[in-house]
Amino acid sequence: MNPVTEYSTVPSFLQNVIQHIHPENAVFMTYKVDEIWQEITYKQALEKINAISAYFLDIGIKKNDRLALIVDNGPDYVYYDQALQQIGAVNTSIYPTLSETEIEYILNDSGARTLLIGSPFLFKKILKIANSCTDLIRIIPVFDDYEKYIAKAKFNAGIIAFSALIAEGKQVLNTFQSTINSSRESILTSDVSTLIYTSGTTGTPKGVMLTHYNLAQNVRASLEQITVITKDDVFLSFLPLSHVFERTATYHVCLATGAKIAFAQSLELLAKNMAEIKPTVVSCVPRLLERIHDRTMKNGQASGGIKTKLFLWSLEKGRKFRLIKEAGKNPNVILSAENKLADK
Repeated sequence: MNPVTEYSTVPSFLQNVIQHIHPENAVFMTYKVDEIWQEITYKQALEKINAISAYFLDIGIKKNDRLALIVDNGPDYVYYDQALQQIGAVNTSIYPTLSETEIEYILNDSGARTLLIGSPFLFKKILKIANSCTDLIRIIPVFDDYEKYIAKAKFNAGIIAFSALIAEGKQVLNTFQSTINSSRESILTSDVSTLIYTSGTTGTPKGVMLTHYNLAQNVRASLEQITVITKDDVFLSFLPLSHVFERTATYHVCLATGAKIAFAQSLELLAKNMAEIKPTVVSCVPRLLERIHDRTMKNGQASGGIKTKLFLWSLEKGRKFRLIKEAGKNPNVILSAENKLADK
């Protein structure tokens, strides 16, 4: 049964998972820290998400306020996004590759009130334009040692590390928990969930307003087309979450179904991460698939002889198994055993 209905909103996905699909101690996300894959449960994530929402409310953030972020894929993106979504604010994601001028334009055009920043390099970029962004009241680096980049400069917006923000949010959570709950329940499907800015290659970037209905129905359509996704799947996320494709095909689909999200370290380490995580689903783009296919075929046939025959046999068994599963059927015992052997 498709978990997405015509009444679904982005924050309702996560609530549905913890109420009907997984216990709170189930793994929600995983990411790599110092060569070790760390797991985050739904309970751990919700504690941070609610704390961030409480902090936002405490500093006066209101429904429909734009809250921006310029970070790579990872748990911090999810915490920040879910926190703003459940109080009715609007996600304004910015590509990390944009210039200072382009970032400044988007922050001012959207009227962004807060900005989450993912690296010292991006932080130094933002410091150059911060005082030109008049609506900005909080700059939030995800790292703690940001003071060394500030020197004696003064900024109109307050600056607080993400970890400190979460700690402050936990202190006021009891005051705002009921407001968070009521805000989440009062979100309409017609409310704007995100602003996604065009690349600007043919002119000034334009913010495309997508509602909760738009995003939820993207997920609904995805699950109708790919019916085999279940709560037991593992997705590997590497395409930018600032783009609607990855946000829908990986992040929101996982939120809706209860599938686990693993975050790749980088595009360069994607193959290594795939071998470590062994994901069942990877949202991809054609050109990258072509590169992976070409490299795999080249390496698989390089040895010749019996190794090449085993490689081609494994590919064929995997292809047959996949086609049957995609058709919504169960492969027979023999093919299932052959596929398991081919996976090795």
